[in-house]
Amino acid sequence: MKKVFAMAALVLGILILQMPQADAGRVYASYETRRGQTTYYHVITETIQATDYGYKCRVYAEPTGKYWEVGFTAKNGDVYAVLLPSTYTTQITRGNQVIDETFYGIFKVVMQYR
Repeated sequence: MKKVFAMAALVLGILILQMPQADAGRVYASYETRRGQTTYYHVITETIQATDYGYKCRVYAEPTGKYWEVGFTAKNGDVYAVLLPSTYTTQITRGNQVIDETFYGIFKVVMQYR
């Protein structure tokens, strides 16, 4: 019986060691579902930087495994996402109303860790 418990503990230990480890600098921000596939976005907190227009950060998209950069700027009290490296912007708030949940989640994390 002791051998069975020892073997079970060994197998369990190996399984736990093989589980993906969370990156301490990666913070869950938001998600979106398109065509039945859900993508989760994580902000890489070490990349949050102040810029001349506001803030920018690097975002990790799971499960695609892709990284991209997004900036945030305020104009007339509204918040806009700047899709880097271009200057294309998309409005994410209008007054007190959130009009883009995905970018707003990323923006909240950036403001928390800036």
